[in-house]
Amino acid sequence: MSLITGSREGGREKMNKSGMGAQRSRKTGDLDVVQVLLDRMPDSAFAVDPDGRIVYANQSACRLLGYSADELLTLGATDIMESSAAERALRGRELRAAGSLTFSSDCRLKGGGGFPVRLTASRAEIGGRECRLLFMHDARAEKQTVEALERALSESARRQEEVTALLGASRAVLEQRELSEAACSIFTACKGLIGATGGYVALLSDDGLQNNVIFLESGGMACTVDPELPMPIRGLRAEAYRMGEPVYENHFDTSHWTEFIPGGHMVMRNVLFAPMKIDGKAVGLFGLANKPQDFTPEDARIAAGFGELAAIALVNARALTSVERSEGRLRSIVQAANDAIISADTAGNIVFWNKAAEVIFGYSPDEAIGRPVTMLMPERFRDAHGSAMRRAAEQEQWKTIRKTADVIGVRKDGREFPIELSLAAWQAGQESGCTAVLRDITERKRAEEEVRRQQATIRELSTPVLPLVPELLIVPLIGSVDSQRARQLTEQLLKSIRANRARVVVIDVTGVATMDTVVANHLVQAAKGARLLGARVVLTGISRDIAHTLVTLGVDLSELRTVGDLQSGIEEGLRLLGYQLNRGGAGRSHAGGGLGQSANRPGE
Repeated sequence: MSLITGSREGGREKMNKSGMGAQRSRKTGDLDVVQVLLDRMPDSAFAVDPDGRIVYANQSACRLLGYSADELLTLGATDIMESSAAERALRGRELRAAGSLTFSSDCRLKGGGGFPVRLTASRAEIGGRECRLLFMHDARAEKQTVEALERALSESARRQEEVTALLGASRAVLEQRELSEAACSIFTACKGLIGATGGYVALLSDDGLQNNVIFLESGGMACTVDPELPMPIRGLRAEAYRMGEPVYENHFDTSHWTEFIPGGHMVMRNVLFAPMKIDGKAVGLFGLANKPQDFTPEDARIAAGFGELAAIALVNARALTSVERSEGRLRSIVQAANDAIISADTAGNIVFWNKAAEVIFGYSPDEAIGRPVTMLMPERFRDAHGSAMRRAAEQEQWKTIRKTADVIGVRKDGREFPIELSLAAWQAGQESGCTAVLRDITERKRAEEEVRRQQATIRELSTPVLPLVPELLIVPLIGSVDSQRARQLTEQLLKSIRANRARVVVIDVTGVATMDTVVANHLVQAAKGARLLGARVVLTGISRDIAHTLVTLGVDLSELRTVGDLQSGIEEGLRLLGYQLNRGGAGRSHAGGGLGQSANRPGE
C-alpha cells in the first residue's frame, strides 16, 4: 500500500497540500489513516523519489527546516541534509539489506547552517516506484545531553566522588519521569558533593519576573516563608540570570543582598546560584546555601554541571509531556474514528481495539484484546490467513506489509458482512505487528448493487429493440453511440432476436450524429451475430457526414443491407419476410398506418 502518491504533467510533478502536510496530486480512495498520523506526528517526515527529489513533507518538516511546503517540494534530499547522508538514505547497502536504517547527520536549514538530527530511512512505494520514507528527529537536545554528561565526567575525572554523584544524578534524569523527582535527586547529589546543607531548584516563570520553586530543602534551619509563594527575581538571583553563569557570595549574611530577603527566611551565611540553561538561555536556577566552608570556583563549576543536568531533566520532562499529549490526541482521534482500528502482534493476537471496533464487531475490549485476530473472519478463511501470517513472520515481511482490499468479516453473533480493509505494518522498539483500519461497507455494497441494477435498466432503455410485426424488429438509435453503448446494442439485439424469433432487424441511425470505426465495427459484428441466429440486418438513416467518415476510414459494411431512411428500411424488411406491399392501401396493414401502404403475405 502506498502512503504517498504523485503524478507527472508536462515533465513536472503536480503538488497538492493536504491538512498539515503537502503531497503530490492524485486521488487514492479513502484517506489512509497512516498518512493522517504522518501529518500529525511531531517528528519531520519526508518521502523522496528514486531521483532524490522530495515528494512529500509534513508540517513538522516545514517548521524544522524553515521552508514552506511548496518550497520543500521543489528540493532534493541533498538540499536538506549532508550529501553523504542522502546517499546513504537513498542507495546505501545497509538500507537495501535491512529495509530500514537509522543514523545521525546534520540537517540544512533554509537560511543556512544546520544542527544535528537523527534520520530513519525505510522503503516505501510511491506511484508504483520504490522510494524512501525519511523521518528526521531534532537531536539537539539529545546531543546537549550527551555533551553535558561528557563534559561533567571529563572535568571531574580526578575525583571519584564527583563522578559517582554525577552518574547518580544522570540516572535520575533518565529514570525518573517527574521533573520534581529528578530535580530532588540531582540537587541531593550536588549538595552532598559540594558540602552545602540547604537550597532549592526553581524554574523561571513565563513572564521572566519570578522563580517557581519545584524542590526546596532548608537543611534543618527554621524558615516560615511559604515555599508555594512566588520568588521574585531580584538580588543575587537576578545577577545569576543576567550573567548566565554561576555566582556566589561567601559573606551573604553581612552583604547588601540581605535587603532582598523576606522576613522569616532561614539564615544564609553563604549562597551559590547556578542557572539552568537550554540553548544558552537561563530557564531556572539551582540554589545552594550554608556550606560550612566557603564556596569556591570549583564548586561553581560543579554546580553549573548539575544545573545543566537539571536543565536536561527539564527538557526531558517537557518532551515527555509533549509525547504524552500527542499520544492522548492520537488516542482520542483513534477512539473517535468511525472506522474500526485494530492492531495485532506478529503472533496474530489483538493488542489494540478501538470503540468503533466494538460497535462494528460486537466484542468489548476485554473480550477482544489478547485473542487471535482470526476470530473476526469466517472460519473458512482462517487456515489460509494463519499460513500467510506464519510465512510473513518467517520471511520477515512484517515491515513491508501494505494492503487495501475488500474482505468478509464476521460479527460476534456470527453474521457475515463486507469490510474494506487497510493494513499497514508497525514497529515499536522490539515489538512489531500490523494495524488494520476496517470499514463496514454493507450499505455501500447495497448502493453499488442498486446502481448496477439502475445501469442495466438504463442500458436497456438506451438501446430499445421493438417488435414491429412478427419476425421483424426495429432498433431506433438516437444520440451519441460510443463503444460501450454499441456493445450493449449487440447484447440486447441478439437477446431480442432469440426471444422474438426474428428474421429481419432494421437498425435506424438517423438520430446518430457521428460514428467512428469502433462503433461501425460493432454494428458489423452485430450483423454477423444476427446472421448466425438466422436474421438479416438492414441499416437505415446513414447521414452524409457518417457516410463520408465511414468511407474515409475504410469501414467494410458489406455484411449490412443499407437503405436511405426508416420507411424504406421497414419496406425492405417486409419484403425480406415475404410481404407484398400495396401502395393503394388495400389489404391488412402490418407495418402501421404511417407508411401510407399496406403489407400482405402471399395468400392473404
